[in-house]
Amino acid sequence: CFSSAVKMVARCAWLGLMLGVSSAGSLPRRSATVVNCDVVVVGGSVAGLAAAVTSAKEGVTTCLLVPTDMVGGQMTANGIPALDFSTEDGRKPFNESGAGPDTMAANQATDLQNLLRSLPGPNYRNTCWVSAYCFLPTQLESNGIAALLRGVGPNLRVYRETVLLDATTAPQPGNGSQRRRIESVRAVQRTPTEGTPCGGYGTRLSESLPDWYSPEPSPAFHKAVLEFRSPVWIDTSYNGELLALAAAPYLQGIDEAFDGDVSGTSGNDTIGQCFTMTYHSHLHDVPVPQPDHLPGMNPSWVPPNPFRASPAIHTPTNRLDWASLWTRRRSYHSFAPPHSAKMSPRPMADNRGLGMDPPPVNNVSAGDVHLAAWPDFYYGYVFTSKATTQRSVGTPSWVGGYNVANIEAAERYSYGAYRTYARAAPPQWLNHTDLNSSYLGTCTGLSKMPYIRDGRRSVGVGGFVIDINFTARYHTPSLPPDCVALMGHGFDIWGHRMMDKPMDNTGSGIATCAPNDTTCEAYPQYMRGSGGTGYTCAPLRAFTNAAVANLVVGGYTMAQSFMVNSGLRMHPEEFQGGVAAGAAAAHLSAAKVASTEAALSPSIVAAIQARIKRHAPLEYSGAPPPFPGPIGFICAAALGRCVQVPGGGAFNKNNTRADCGSCRPLAANEWVAIHGSFDFDSTTMTATFRTATRIKKSFVNSGMIPSNQSLPVVPHQQLKLTRDPSAPIAIDKYTYVLVTCAEPRCGL
Repeated sequence: CFSSAVKMVARCAWLGLMLGVSSAGSLPRRSATVVNCDVVVVGGSVAGLAAAVTSAKEGVTTCLLVPTDMVGGQMTANGIPALDFSTEDGRKPFNESGAGPDTMAANQATDLQNLLRSLPGPNYRNTCWVSAYCFLPTQLESNGIAALLRGVGPNLRVYRETVLLDATTAPQPGNGSQRRRIESVRAVQRTPTEGTPCGGYGTRLSESLPDWYSPEPSPAFHKAVLEFRSPVWIDTSYNGELLALAAAPYLQGIDEAFDGDVSGTSGNDTIGQCFTMTYHSHLHDVPVPQPDHLPGMNPSWVPPNPFRASPAIHTPTNRLDWASLWTRRRSYHSFAPPHSAKMSPRPMADNRGLGMDPPPVNNVSAGDVHLAAWPDFYYGYVFTSKATTQRSVGTPSWVGGYNVANIEAAERYSYGAYRTYARAAPPQWLNHTDLNSSYLGTCTGLSKMPYIRDGRRSVGVGGFVIDINFTARYHTPSLPPDCVALMGHGFDIWGHRMMDKPMDNTGSGIATCAPNDTTCEAYPQYMRGSGGTGYTCAPLRAFTNAAVANLVVGGYTMAQSFMVNSGLRMHPEEFQGGVAAGAAAAHLSAAKVASTEAALSPSIVAAIQARIKRHAPLEYSGAPPPFPGPIGFICAAALGRCVQVPGGGAFNKNNTRADCGSCRPLAANEWVAIHGSFDFDSTTMTATFRTATRIKKSFVNSGMIPSNQSLPVVPHQQLKLTRDPSAPIAIDKYTYVLVTCAEPRCGL
């Protein structure tokens, strides 16, 4: 593919492990200012922040390229400032007793701890019910992130509002080497012209992207073309921008025929996880004018109504009510009276068993700020196909491989979500909310970048990716020898075009497809498993690329399967991966290691691990057991029955006892069902199921119990019961009820 005599702009497509190149595109090549760095980090993500800071602290000159004016990715510009830890203990701050292994300070990178501790006072802690840390992006950016960047010193140079144009590669020196090296990257840095609204964020992202990626000045921006040169590169971008430009092999979406399939040709690279253009809404103490200029939604879309299963949206039901949704990822709690000081950690009957009562309306206070990360856009993928992306490289149509049309559609979808939610407010808050521009820094009220759940993923040296077989083998206390980043989370897939995600997922990692939804049905059957990665450790192999010798990856671009990515995409995992990428790149640069492949030798692995330990742990404190842990039995007090449970009841201290004692086992015709998965008619004693699910003899996921312990049901199927369903009980991630079946097939 590559001539040893000629350097060229890389425009290769990944087809298995074969590379091809085409001639340079028609993108104008304006004169560029040369910038030399020891390490270049592409992407202002959570991992990019961690990688750049770690690399600079390790003594090498590091250049960080950020697409917006905010560093921190998910925590800031991408609009998901609510840290997602691996268990319900993730709602306990570092300094609170009883925090689980996922949030213990000893198991987190030092810089991440300091960032979260920079959040002032109670307004940002225990104010939402998905995390101990929900905050305003501007608050973290102006306080913690700014201080972190300043504290690094002159080794770190940050190039904000900078995106990549193209990459130049050359053959890797060495006898018979089939790998290449990135030698330089051209980028365009924009500066808003005087009077440009909102500092250059006056239009929606879909309208702005073509301007961002054009090297030509525009009415909104002055432009400078920069040519970065470096011996070592890190791609921590959410869109795998450097992977695409350097013709590095990568996976995208569900293009794996099986988990860990690296051919990249067997699946569908235009279907992945859904994405979101998030927004913040401020609650005022008086009515405020509502926006009337928002573009309309496609009438064929399902309205993003979080209350669609509720007959009365102001009353807590099996779905979220208005106050529950407001506080789900509340970024700021004003505590203006009336209020309750803290979310109560009591068992509840809804909110999917997350262990918090839905807050009363008086827990919502004027001055609160709500983050809407729930208008997930299911109708299109955030990236163009790999073939389309390849064709755009080097041409004016290059916009980072983003699907601009789908981003524009997602923006409209979020505006529709705002309308739906604002109009659903209880009487005392009707017309008191706004689409706020302050906290994300845009005139549009939407996030500067999309909240993306899966990015372009590198294929590592030797075709390596972290797959579910790897995580099944390597978890605490048995970690891989080239362990460089502690990570662990349950699989968390929010799929494409899933109209009504059922609460049980029929024992799968993704939702059941709507009838005749062929796009949803494209998800491979291997994703029908459940569980998680366990408390594992990402190996150095996962931070490499099979074809590009001086490219380090981290965060979303790490070499991992689609399934594993769904667990390792969370903020803490992304930060830990960034630390590893930064330390590895710093060592490659400082020690002049020839390639990432050479870095996999035991002596160099040990040297990189020594650098990482200055910034993050490589062993778990408290030696937590693998999760979900051993299957045990508990007495489910609300049901009055002894039932199997994952983790021996460790997730449900408020609801269960560790042993069954005199508690009765389930009778032959008694089953547990997901609360809210059916409608019950007490007149006919009939349960009519809303979606495909399973009734079970266990609280353990359907995929982990014998087939005779679960019965499948389909949408609209009816079951006759002998008595009313029991009171609900929260177990692990779900909420269950006891049903007593009157039909022979249920075991009568």
